[in-house]
Amino acid sequence: MQSLVITLAVLLFLQVHAFDLPDASWTPEDYACMSELNIEKKTVETFFSENIEAEVGNSLMDSYSECWNKKMNFLNEEGEFNFDNFHGYIVRELFIQYGKNDIENKEEVAHNAVQQCKEIKGSNPGELSNKIFNCVNKYIRSL
Repeated sequence: MQSLVITLAVLLFLQVHAFDLPDASWTPEDYACMSELNIEKKTVETFFSENIEAEVGNSLMDSYSECWNKKMNFLNEEGEFNFDNFHGYIVRELFIQYGKNDIENKEEVAHNAVQQCKEIKGSNPGELSNKIFNCVNKYIRSL
């Protein structure tokens, strides 16, 4: 009986805290990493808040983030973040995903966001990527 109560509590927690990411947010790299790590889309959705802020401090999320960022060429094999490649992604994708496509100076805004977030550190490549994403996410969503 106690295990049933715990299971129901966990399921309720996941239902309340899961956020359905828009279909346009999913990339082939997302699906490749979900397959490699044997996790489902609903699990990945639990890693993000309604503001699309990535969870920090979750080892499964760190693994997923490291996988995705490597496939996107934002992380090299040594775990170093490539801000030039990420800058291009911000300009091409994030403004659209956040409904900020009408911003005329996207290159400059993306540059400023990257500069603001360049000094962030993480305990592993996945956590580093999550923290950088959250920093850029916050910057762009505040516009």
